[in-house]
Amino acid sequence: MDHSLPQECTHTSGKAGKLDKVSVTRAWERPNSEKHNAAQLGGNLKEPDTQGKDLENGGLSPGTQGTAIQVIKKKTPEDIKSEALAKEIVHRDKSLADILDPDSKMKTTMDLMEGIFPNGTSLLKENNMKRKIMQKKASRTVREEKEAAVTLVTCTAYYNMSAPKAELLNKIKDMPEDVEKEEEQLDINKKKLITSLSHKLEILKEAKESLLADIKLNNALGEEVEVLISELCKPNEFDKYKMFIGDLDKVVNLLLSLSGRLARVENVLSSLGEDVNPEERSSLTEKRKLLAGQHEDARELKENLDRRERVVLDILGNYLSEEQLQEYQHFVKMKSALLIEQRELDDKIKLGQEQLKCLTEKRTSL
Repeated sequence: MDHSLPQECTHTSGKAGKLDKVSVTRAWERPNSEKHNAAQLGGNLKEPDTQGKDLENGGLSPGTQGTAIQVIKKKTPEDIKSEALAKEIVHRDKSLADILDPDSKMKTTMDLMEGIFPNGTSLLKENNMKRKIMQKKASRTVREEKEAAVTLVTCTAYYNMSAPKAELLNKIKDMPEDVEKEEEQLDINKKKLITSLSHKLEILKEAKESLLADIKLNNALGEEVEVLISELCKPNEFDKYKMFIGDLDKVVNLLLSLSGRLARVENVLSSLGEDVNPEERSSLTEKRKLLAGQHEDARELKENLDRRERVVLDILGNYLSEEQLQEYQHFVKMKSALLIEQRELDDKIKLGQEQLKCLTEKRTSL
């Protein structure tokens, strides 16, 4: 999929009810190298990766979030409770460490998107979705805080005890009767964590429904803006606007796809042991190098897109009122911010479902 190839556009000539077909005869002017990058990278848009491993503020693996994309959120009582339960479970059942470890340093899609879209923060703060979800969670807060406090006492007590006392405790655990009690407690904690994860998945799915409604509203605003611009601007100016909006979707999705794939490869590489097959390590290293190069090319496409955005803004400034111009800018910035937010929610839901499945299967197999 070549970002530089124009599409046939429809515009109004400025007279009400009269439509003209304009066939775009040339691509937007851009360096040849970037045309090559667009052609080379375009294929990655066909199968966006959904392997992100972050569930920050909505799951168990905090990760590092790019503040330019994501509004920094305080951990909810449900998050604190889940993390405390996960730590206890992982301490007693190492087989669940890879999927449940709340202290995981694995990279995420959002880590590699950091700083690329610097306008997302303030816009997402205004997003109605945040208020709707917080209202739904408010009624549960008191109950969750009580449950989290009980859980945290157990967890903190364990990690703060002295070394001699910890050693004695470990010896006691070796006794058959206490081992049985420990296994019972482990199963109880797994049940609690399953309940907590199920609750958070409900919240995330509600958030996605609200987000999809926001996307629909923003798309409707975009359609209104497009009609207005088609009536006011010259045909070649309208073509530049259409190409810019079309390429915005492509570049955002391309960056999300490459960021997810690169994060996944880097996580696999970082988890390899010393005894791994050298050929396997070499193959993954080469794949990481290729994806890193494509990711850098995609960032250059984003920089080119930023320049085109400024050109379009200058053009529209000659036709639109201040209020109309603000509506256009809001539409453009929300378009990318909502795409990124949708991907992050999808990743959180996917990881939450994987964690829930893993815990459920582990309990069933006992």
